Amino acid sequence: MDSQLKTLIAERGSGKAKLTIFKKFVETTVVEDDYVAFEKRVKAHEPLYSRFDRIQSQIEAIVIGTDNEAAHLLEREFFDDTYFRVLSSAEKQLSQVRGSRSSTASPAVTTTPTVTDSSHATRLPVIKLPTFNGDLGQWIRFRDTFTSLVHDSDKLTDIDRFNYLNSSLTGPAARVLESFSVSATNYALAWARLRERYENPRALVDHHINALLDIEAVRKPDGALLNQLIDTATNHVRALESVLKPSELWEALISSHLSRKIDSSSLDEWEKRITDTPNRPALREFAKFLEQR
Repeated sequence: MDSQLKTLIAERGSGKAKLTIFKKFVETTVVEDDYVAFEKRVKAHEPLYSRFDRIQSQIEAIVIGTDNEAAHLLEREFFDDTYFRVLSSAEKQLSQVRGSRSSTASPAVTTTPTVTDSSHATRLPVIKLPTFNGDLGQWIRFRDTFTSLVHDSDKLTDIDRFNYLNSSLTGPAARVLESFSVSATNYALAWARLRERYENPRALVDHHINALLDIEAVRKPDGALLNQLIDTATNHVRALESVLKPSELWEALISSHLSRKIDSSSLDEWEKRITDTPNRPALREFAKFLEQR
């Protein structure tokens, strides 16, 4: 193995180990017990993704066209999925604690981006824009809301749109646009770049299906947990319905479920075959592949 590749793989392994430790910390720590320490630790781990992305990009440049290319691409997919799930979970916990604290404290000034329509004679409520940190699970909701309130608004200039976009992005998503200076000309380019990065049909489908199949079982009669299970499942199904036809949705669910039941060698070979496929292959293609094995 090339010495440079060996070094990069070792560095990637170090990043994966840090992510595993961070994941365990988020899953086992009670935020209310030490809110400040939890928040600082989350912020300290935000650069973990950019470091992994830099190392992984170098690895992919070395292995492109080799038999190991697909396996290394799976490393990125696994890291991306785990990182954003953990980060989203951490931010959700922090948000819940902030909410419970603010309900007992005096109102504070918020910096959440908002959109108002000054042309209405009647004062309408301020609409808060959602933020987006790069989590694929939140992309469709963010894209649709931002498009409706900002991108398609004829009352905003492109400079306004760019400023709203910048203020709505955090973490890895914000870094996607770091190379763009704020200008009317660059807004369309920046919005297109963001969509190019996150509007990957196959990646979106894989993310929501895996999340759907990985929903934790409810093992006791708890109404709140049962409602949470239904809400989570419904959200993922609706996201899938926005990018797939009904027949494609069920095929994708079945093929994903079956892919978890086959041996690792066959799964690796299947992933190699579909690496360059932008959309998820039909169930019949997966079945044909299995028959040929």
